[in-house]
Amino acid sequence: DARQWRIFERIYRQPEARALVLIGDPKQAIYGFRGGDVHTYLRVQALAESKETLPVNYRSSAELLAGIDAVFRSHPVPFLDSRIGFIPVSAGRDGARLSHDQQEVPAIAWLAVDSDSELGIGAARIALAQRCAEHLAAQMAASAMGHLTVIEGETQRALLPGDCAVLVRTHFEAGLMQAQLERYGIASVCQRKDSVYSYYEAQDLLAVLRYLENPAARGSEIAARQGLLLQNAALSAPPLDCAEAIRLLNAHGPMACLLPVLHHARDGLLRLPDGEAHYGNYMHLLECLQAAQAGPTVHDCSSAWLAHQVALESIPSERPPEPPRVAGGNHRVRILTLHQSKGLEFGYVYLPFIALRLKAQNGFAHYHDDTQRCLHINAASADDDIRARIERESDTEQLRLLYVGMTRARFGLRLGIGPIKDFVHTPLAYLLGENAPALLPCFPEDTVEYCLSEPFSTAPPALQTARQLPAFSRAANPWGITSFSALHQANEKPRDLPADDEALAWQDAAISPFQGADFGNAMHAVLEQAKPEDWRTITQAGRNACAEAMVHFGYSPARSIEGAPLLAELVFNTLWAPLPEGSVLLNLHESDMRHEMAFHMKLSHVSSASVLALLQRFNYCRQRSHFGFKQTLNGLLTGKIDLCYRYQGKVYLLDYKSNTLNDYHADALQASIDDQEYDLQYLIYCVALHRWMRQRRADYSYAEHFGGVRYVYSRGLHPEHPGQGIFCDLPPETLIVALDRCFDTGNGNHD
Repeated sequence: DARQWRIFERIYRQPEARALVLIGDPKQAIYGFRGGDVHTYLRVQALAESKETLPVNYRSSAELLAGIDAVFRSHPVPFLDSRIGFIPVSAGRDGARLSHDQQEVPAIAWLAVDSDSELGIGAARIALAQRCAEHLAAQMAASAMGHLTVIEGETQRALLPGDCAVLVRTHFEAGLMQAQLERYGIASVCQRKDSVYSYYEAQDLLAVLRYLENPAARGSEIAARQGLLLQNAALSAPPLDCAEAIRLLNAHGPMACLLPVLHHARDGLLRLPDGEAHYGNYMHLLECLQAAQAGPTVHDCSSAWLAHQVALESIPSERPPEPPRVAGGNHRVRILTLHQSKGLEFGYVYLPFIALRLKAQNGFAHYHDDTQRCLHINAASADDDIRARIERESDTEQLRLLYVGMTRARFGLRLGIGPIKDFVHTPLAYLLGENAPALLPCFPEDTVEYCLSEPFSTAPPALQTARQLPAFSRAANPWGITSFSALHQANEKPRDLPADDEALAWQDAAISPFQGADFGNAMHAVLEQAKPEDWRTITQAGRNACAEAMVHFGYSPARSIEGAPLLAELVFNTLWAPLPEGSVLLNLHESDMRHEMAFHMKLSHVSSASVLALLQRFNYCRQRSHFGFKQTLNGLLTGKIDLCYRYQGKVYLLDYKSNTLNDYHADALQASIDDQEYDLQYLIYCVALHRWMRQRRADYSYAEHFGGVRYVYSRGLHPEHPGQGIFCDLPPETLIVALDRCFDTGNGNHD
């Protein structure tokens, strides 16, 4: 960047200095988000007395280089900046090549999706991922049967999964691609930037530790024993000896206590889809817990430390950066982002999503004003000139990312393409023209059937139906665990940050530190423990309880003391708010309340499209068109209901919300419900509660015994405006019964 260059210039550009040599490739300048400034490099490059280039490529085959040349030489200014040119290079060696039944396979080819109409971005992303996974499965099958080989010099070998890499732009695309490969039984390694604390195993281990630290706590044993760790350990060993486990935990720490349990669970975990990842995550978490206990700050309560790490996931900036984690093992197809792939090489590279437009950011965004690099904090509100500069900066980096991706391959490259919305605004269209999908000027379409007798053509041959081979269909509908959060996260837009049900928009972050997931978790904790005698009024004891909860969820002591009065007021208003049916939480008897009621519902090969169609038939989830790559749900649907309470013979479910809204009247609450898909959340809760009540009452009737849903927005409650801030709904019995049957049998029809 500019500051670094000023340092170098001051030290080395002196009369007595013999030489200063700078080595770089502006075509691969893709780290603008880290502060890298290609404009500084280009300005310095213009000062150089001489320039040298490396004319020979020792990575890629000659045919592959010819295809890359054809793409980037098709435009006079391939990188949108005349200072960055494209210089053809020659192959330094023969390189490897693919052969199918002794016929050479094209080194570079389109991977096309077929559609009679233009595909939207969300639909196209799924179609491209399916096409890529389908093609890769067929390649692996052909290799296993001896038809497809890699020829290197005098040697010939099978194409292996480890030869192949799928390069994507975002971690959402990485997850989508891994799920599609799993459908075909293709094992993959996915480098993820998200932390191990964001995964199911962290929640499960937290439940086990809380049980061991307080075995008498209500519901702690059920939560612990229903998790994957203890369930799978019980398959090969006696149930957990709580007394012995507590002794080991107190005497020697979490590793000594739980490593034997993990060893007993190993065989059961490895039989699950992605079992190695489950096992690896548990092991990683135990190592982190042990390291924390042995660190300079001793943590007496392992569960509190782990809960703090889990809570930090809702504020990405609060967690120190970690190296990328690998989900999976060796000898698998590798899935990486284009940024992660720089500097690496792979035999056979897939770029499935390069025909999708990736729009410039709307939040923080960088641009160049012809003199220096600038930052705009809200690109959506920028004036036309700055917005144009931001978009140009994004477009130039996308072109450079395309170049980086295409040059990772040694002997094979497949590029996704098709009739996709906004294709004309993509790097490919800029280089090849907006008619690129029809013209195909560089290389032929590669079909699963390997129609090698077809000459290179200016129009794609008709796609033949892909064959899903039996050998690769064993994991078509793998067993797994899902939740409302996971379903809500399956958006049409890529999301790198987890979908939290009380997440803040960037523009709200500066308003107050006392909002968002950590503050909401602290409020939930205080409400769960609230006793009537402590909250008749707001007392210092109540404020102290609030401060302790805030410290538990990551606030500093000073910040907790500052925020405790606000939290105490919200808790007080929530406990005393008159609910629509006439009850008040603080007046309910403890026996009529169940806090944090966990559930695990069976899902039997449920079509997510059927679920969505059923919901929308009753006017729910109106803004969603599909559930992304979660096409079939099979396994367990889990969650926790904040509060179930009984009043005058009816049971109600209630969820506390600490969301900050512009106002809390009925229309604003409905907009919040729609925007955050809380209707999907409470319908899942209704089915869980429906099943629970049906099992426990011989005379159970939905109409007689279920009172409805209450979503209490605590910031909107005010004694002078009863009813404000409380959202109510009573879903139709027909819908709940149909959803229950759909989850249980996979049948989404209703009478």
